Amino acid sequence: MKARRGARLTALTSGGAIPETADYRVVTEEDRTLVGSVNEDFAIESLAGDVFLLGNTSWRIRYCPRRRGGRQRCSRCAGVDSFWLGEAPGRTIELSDEVSQLRLEMSERPSAEMRQALQTDCGASGWGAEQAMNYVAAQKAAIDVLPTTKRILFRAVLR
Repeated sequence: MKARRGARLTALTSGGAIPETADYRVVTEEDRTLVGSVNEDFAIESLAGDVFLLGNTSWRIRYCPRRRGGRQRCSRCAGVDSFWLGEAPGRTIELSDEVSQLRLEMSERPSAEMRQALQTDCGASGWGAEQAMNYVAAQKAAIDVLPTTKRILFRAVLR
C-alpha cells in the first residue's frame, strides 16, 4: 500500500479538533496555599474583586493573570453571592435534619392534616403543600422507604 500524494503535509498541518485548554491554579492571597483550580474560560471572564464558589467556599479574586496556566490569587469571602453560575453551596446540617424530620412527619400523618400543617406551620401555598405531599406519596409508593439523615437510599445496578 502506498500513501496518497500530499498525505504527509495534511497529517502535519491538521492536528485534530480537540481545543487546547488550560487550568488556572487558585491560591490564597496570604500564603499562596493551593485551594483548587478553575478552567480557562472562567479565568478569562473573571476580574479582580469578583466572588466565586470553589467547593462550598466563597472566594474573592485578588489577582487575575491574563497568560495561560497562571494563578488566581484569592481570599475567603463568606456570605457574598457568586458572579459565576455554578453549584450552590450545600445546605446546613440543621436544615438537612429539619427536611428529614418533615419527610418522616409527612409520611406518618394523615394527608389532610399534614397538608393543613404545611400551609399554616411552614407557610406553603395550597399548591406547594399538595406538591410536597405528592412527592412523599410517590416515594413511598415506589419503594416504601423515605431518605432521612439516618437512611441513605441508592440504586444498585446488577449486570
